[in-house]
Amino acid sequence: QLAKVPVSDEGVKKQYGSQATLADVTDAGANDEQTAAAAFVDLSVELAGQTTLPVLVAIDEANCIVEPTAYHYKREQVEPEQLSIIRALKVLADGLQNGVVVAAESNSFPVAHRNGEFKQELGGGGGQTLPVADFTPEEYNKTLAFFDDAGVLNGLAEAEAGLMKMQTQLNPRQVLRRIILM
Repeated sequence: QLAKVPVSDEGVKKQYGSQATLADVTDAGANDEQTAAAAFVDLSVELAGQTTLPVLVAIDEANCIVEPTAYHYKREQVEPEQLSIIRALKVLADGLQNGVVVAAESNSFPVAHRNGEFKQELGGGGGQTLPVADFTPEEYNKTLAFFDDAGVLNGLAEAEAGLMKMQTQLNPRQVLRRIILM
């Protein structure tokens, strides 16, 4: 479908050609690691303004978009807005004409904006908080069965499954993290 949507931004047209499509921009970033960030920025501008296709933007650890970064340059801390990808995500989230942004906050890192600023800064404050409950025992078993069928767990023993259940307390993030590390 991206091949059917022509780019509209004049700067993007100069970069990829006057007949370029969103597929051309995507391919350029996917095929050349040196231009991947620039292509993502260009694609974000195009996706935000177009209305032909619905757009779903999913961002994990979205609180990192508004929190201080771990990066420094010339002994000064780099702010999130100084990173091109972060700036592009904000442009996309704030300007999205035909779509929705799903952003998951992380508990993996210290969170400075627990008062909801992150929700207000992303998407103009129109967000809703949807808490994610722990797995039920049935959901836990179905998750293990899914990953076992996919060949990830290679027949997890019942004792191992029980130990993992106890260690993760059925927290979905912790369960999936354990599975990934197996």
